[in-house]
Amino acid sequence: MVTKILHEVEYNNGKFPREILLRAIARSDEIIPELMEILEYTCRNAKTLAKEGKYFAHIYALYLLAQFRERRAFPLLINLLNKPSKLVDSLLRDIVTEGLPNILASIYDGDVSELHKIIENEEINGYIRGSALLALVVLVAQRRIAREEVVEYFKELFNGGLAREYSHAWNVLVACSNSLYPEELVRDIELAYDEELVDLGYIEFEEVKDQLAHNRDIVLAKLPNNRNYRLINDIIQELENWACFHKKENNKRPATSDILELYGQLKMF
Repeated sequence: MVTKILHEVEYNNGKFPREILLRAIARSDEIIPELMEILEYTCRNAKTLAKEGKYFAHIYALYLLAQFRERRAFPLLINLLNKPSKLVDSLLRDIVTEGLPNILASIYDGDVSELHKIIENEEINGYIRGSALLALVVLVAQRRIAREEVVEYFKELFNGGLAREYSHAWNVLVACSNSLYPEELVRDIELAYDEELVDLGYIEFEEVKDQLAHNRDIVLAKLPNNRNYRLINDIIQELENWACFHKKENNKRPATSDILELYGQLKMF
């Protein structure tokens, strides 16, 4: 019988469970079924868990499965991302805009069409779609997918794959194209700016031109070392500095004795 290693941290208590996570890593073969069960449970009960707001086991599960490169988790995460975006935002929190691309790439099972479906689904919010786009760049950086394949897909998005109205997906499409060296896409990118599909506060066309002024081979050679396009290798490093695990001391009201002491010190000057 599988020991429920994560049971005591199923809900966030404000403390980072370093020892429990280290134990989980040490027993990876044993804990993977538990982690998969957690994701399945999250998918089945997404609405209830989103309302509760404090459920946290699925966060640990996603990062651990990513670290373990568990491909069987990929369709489960895809299932979750296809649920109503408000539910996904509530369950995944900041992961949507930060760790999600790296998690997706780390558990990628080879079915790129599932990422394409998320990117092209206008019912899903632009930040989730943007994370799926970024996951493609991570996969290129980590040599899991050929750059040419992704650039060809991006060209399809520029030419009818995305509705020609502003969404955050357009911002990320341009930024991702730029990361992959946008020589084949520069005219499509320029047209997107002409049609005001891209937020200039996110990326300006000048940044695209600057990228093209660099040597293509050098730009692409640097891609695997870009920390934004890495795979998940260390859950401790990824999560231990999250604000939810650290009390904000400066939010505590100072004691009256401390105020009087400070006042006395100020009078000396």
